[in-house]
Amino acid sequence: MFLFFSVGMLGFCNSQSQIEGLVWFGSFWCLDSFFCSPWPRAMISITRILLILIVVACGLTILVSFNHTFQMAKLVPSHVHGGQSTLDTGTMSRLMEFPTAMKNVERSLLALEQHIHDLDEEMKGGRSPPKKDDASVGEPRDASGSVGGVLAASGSSGSAASTAGAGRPEAANQREQRWRKDRRCGSNASPLPDGKVAECDPTGDFACCSALGWCGGSKQHCLCKGCVNYKEKYAKELGQSVASLPPMPPKDGHKGKTVVVIIPFRDRESHLKLFKQYWRWFSEHGRIPKTVQHWVVFVAEQFDSETFNRGWNFNGALAIASALTTASPDIKPDMGFDFDCAVIQDIDYLPEKGVDYSDCEVPTQLSAEIDRYNWKTPYLTSAGGIVGMSLRHWRKINGFGNNYFGWGGEDDELHHRLRLNGLLYGDCYPYCAKNDAKIGKPGQSIKRPKKGFGRFSGKFMHSANHTKRITDSRAYARNLDQLREIGSGGSRWKTDGLNSLAFSIVDAQSDTADKETYGITYHHVKMRRGKKPFHVKDVPVAIPPGFCQSSKVLPAGWVLQKMGEGSIPWDLDALRSRIASFAAPDGSECPGARSANFLLVDRRQQVAKIFHSGMERMLVVYLRSLGSAMEDALIVADPRPAEVILQSFQEQKAFADPPTFFCVCTSKLKKGGNKYSVHQGDHCSGGGWDAVEGGVWRAYAQHKEGTKAISWCDNERYWTQIFVKGTSCPENWAGLKWIHGGTFYVKDGASFCSGTRKTESEETSFSKLVAKKNCGGDGFSHDFSFDPVPAPDPVASIGICIGQDASLKAKISMMDECDTGGFSHVARFAARRAVYASKSDRIFCVVPSGDGDLIRAGPRCSGSKGFDFALPAELEHTIARVAPELAKAWRICVGFQSGKDKATVGVDDQCENLQGLTVDFKAPSLLDIAASTPGRDSASPAPLFTIVEEEVLCFGFLCPHVLSGLK
Repeated sequence: MFLFFSVGMLGFCNSQSQIEGLVWFGSFWCLDSFFCSPWPRAMISITRILLILIVVACGLTILVSFNHTFQMAKLVPSHVHGGQSTLDTGTMSRLMEFPTAMKNVERSLLALEQHIHDLDEEMKGGRSPPKKDDASVGEPRDASGSVGGVLAASGSSGSAASTAGAGRPEAANQREQRWRKDRRCGSNASPLPDGKVAECDPTGDFACCSALGWCGGSKQHCLCKGCVNYKEKYAKELGQSVASLPPMPPKDGHKGKTVVVIIPFRDRESHLKLFKQYWRWFSEHGRIPKTVQHWVVFVAEQFDSETFNRGWNFNGALAIASALTTASPDIKPDMGFDFDCAVIQDIDYLPEKGVDYSDCEVPTQLSAEIDRYNWKTPYLTSAGGIVGMSLRHWRKINGFGNNYFGWGGEDDELHHRLRLNGLLYGDCYPYCAKNDAKIGKPGQSIKRPKKGFGRFSGKFMHSANHTKRITDSRAYARNLDQLREIGSGGSRWKTDGLNSLAFSIVDAQSDTADKETYGITYHHVKMRRGKKPFHVKDVPVAIPPGFCQSSKVLPAGWVLQKMGEGSIPWDLDALRSRIASFAAPDGSECPGARSANFLLVDRRQQVAKIFHSGMERMLVVYLRSLGSAMEDALIVADPRPAEVILQSFQEQKAFADPPTFFCVCTSKLKKGGNKYSVHQGDHCSGGGWDAVEGGVWRAYAQHKEGTKAISWCDNERYWTQIFVKGTSCPENWAGLKWIHGGTFYVKDGASFCSGTRKTESEETSFSKLVAKKNCGGDGFSHDFSFDPVPAPDPVASIGICIGQDASLKAKISMMDECDTGGFSHVARFAARRAVYASKSDRIFCVVPSGDGDLIRAGPRCSGSKGFDFALPAELEHTIARVAPELAKAWRICVGFQSGKDKATVGVDDQCENLQGLTVDFKAPSLLDIAASTPGRDSASPAPLFTIVEEEVLCFGFLCPHVLSGLK
């Protein structure tokens, strides 16, 4: 009796209407009489008296509220659907303002359903109902483990709150809608107009029809006897979707709000220091009283040389925070934790007082007022900047697209992902026209906070060195293609996002210094695309004899070993400490390590840079540029000062300071005519920019003797440029603000010219740059002319790779391109161009052939159309310690397979099976490369790697358009 009385109270107090509560009480009155007859009559009478009193109170409540309900009904358009009255989109969006009450309704309904189910099982099988700590009882959870949210508040596609004009997933559009907006289903609900049984939305959060006839996502809905899971039923029709994601982390019952802030990051250390300072203040004073008690900040660093990918970085950190085990083999199920909101945060735009990061009942663009856009968003459909959602909604839209490289596009696609899933809850604010009919109608934009509560600015970061955005024309063109696809209703979003994410974790560090005082925990994770692991511990390190420069002269010979286990040395001091432990493993002093510098060798091209003080990020940039830690890298320690090392390479003509390519592009003006823009690289950046005929030249990025500086200055209002002599730009010109875009250094001459036009129109005031002697005319005044700098001489050192196909046909290249066209990479070794060979070097050449490339020895190279190379004579080295796996030197040979008359190139053991060898040599080993560092002693061979110093803007250790000038 007491159980039924409690359930009746629960149903009454939390019912969607008091009338429905009365019906529940009538039912329980009867149930009480049926089941409880053995109870003392006195207790039954007392119980019934209490029920009567509650019913009377209910009646009075109905009378008081009836008039208010009637008035609300007159304001709310209603439609008949399946015999049920339903509210329209606008009404449901207003009901969203009361999410807590609506959650209580659903929570009570599901709890009631569980109680009845348990009683039914108990009566049928004589089993006891589950205990209160059973996982299936208590807070109702959806299929992935989260507390069951209310349909309208969640924006589920099965809800009446699905916004007007919002699209559904393609599979749902192709099939007639078989579900009701009130979430009733099965034989216990009124049938659809065609007389068929109502189903549940298979694409929504509530895809399971329970035995009692309600759509939900809890365990009780999906797994009970007689339940139907429509997500599984239509799985083939829906195809791969977010339904394939593993369960979300279970709720941990934490007190207060926990917010995950994810910062897509690369090369912004100065910004990160300022961010941490600011976030201490914001955590205390941003919202009073506090709305967030626990901040978990993920610094998501992209660990490769590709152009920046903001959306992919966010997806990776969200996968770690939510234990998305399908995304990476490094993510374990127990890594995830319970949080209320996940927010993508740009590091250089910070919130002002009043911004509420816990506001994520529906997807919300927190940065609704940005200083650079005159305290608005850049356009109505913008979904960029700082955006917060629940994990359920991030999963519903499948996160960001993973393939938006460069800058721009991923935020516009985010708008479409929200649109296609019915998650746009904003109207035309702040772009509403006066008396606009769209005012107050959701579905046009992402939800934004009320005016004054979404202010973000970059003023706190002005003292930091801003990293200029690096774009790539080919990536930008792909971004536009992706946007066009999803803008037209494409379904790629279902398979490109969280469910297709694949990465490995290179390094993860936590910082809890601000946890106790400010409630902030930082997790800095370095992630690499693809699930193939990248272990920095495998990077080879070479230490020369006598490196420690102590009385013991440690080590006595060369040390060559891997970086090893333990914390990864990401900076110069950490690397010096690690090398000291290798040089003096007995713990002896190693003074040489305290000021040591390092040669970071890229073995694919056999070029290197000197890592010394003042180059904080050089080691990180080098390591992330590698394809393989062990095969592509070599770090050579050197106790000499950097300038001494550099001089020794220059004397051996093993130094390159190459220019890079620049180009000028043109785009049509709205009012007619062209505007011009300078881009780094030999091609335009896309997005409506086309190459100017003959508009590519070589220039230096740093001043060299005999060159002059020319800078381009950007106006971000009209995306125009002016070109000026020197290295600085005017802050104001023609009524517009200009910022420095870049500088290049060229020769005097008349191959190219620049001219400027200043008109009454701001939009048509800019410069032009073309491949002519004079730029006067058409309103432009000629300003200056210049010549490009000459192409550099090829570098002396080269990396040679060998690839083979199934028939042992060989492909040999010095551009590390041996794994294309059906060939697989089998070997790589260092060499020098024959023109730079010393007297003791051995000369070889590569001869292309339709039956595969061949290697010939010196006298047979005359007239070959391939390339030639030189190898130093084999030298003996004094060795202290060399790891066996690093001592290998490739054996390369040319001979004939048994029974065949065509020669082929063999590698290592293959040489044992070839006959009539015409070429047979050992390629230089890692130790040979390290020992070729010039200036150590007179016996050193010519260097097998070249120092490169030209610094241009890219994410790689050596930029592609610089490398193209070195070959």
